[in-house]
Amino acid sequence: MPAYFVVMVLLGWVELAPTIVTSLEAGRQFRATVLISSRLLWSGLVAVTAYGSARRWRWVFWLYLVLLALLIVTGFGSPHPTPVALIYDLVGGLIDAALLTVSIFGAIRYGPWVMMKT
Repeated sequence: MPAYFVVMVLLGWVELAPTIVTSLEAGRQFRATVLISSRLLWSGLVAVTAYGSARRWRWVFWLYLVLLALLIVTGFGSPHPTPVALIYDLVGGLIDAALLTVSIFGAIRYGPWVMMKT
């Protein structure tokens, strides 16, 4: 599942690059700095999620659920300048919702509280 986040981060950097270049050319360094900083923060969270998942850290699953929920919430609140961006966010939101649903179902069905003896 972290592979999905890694792909989304890479696509996000590709999508953000023209905006950063335009901001720098227009003399809006602060905007470019904020965009880069927020993308670096997101990339760092994804790196921790991917590494923790590979190391089988249990708490990373909860971070994964929070990040999926954030993706769904921010997908609905972002502006869509083009129809392609709208479709991109719509498909991404559907994938995020499906992954969140399956992950919550897995936590309920196979979580640690299910393994307790009755």
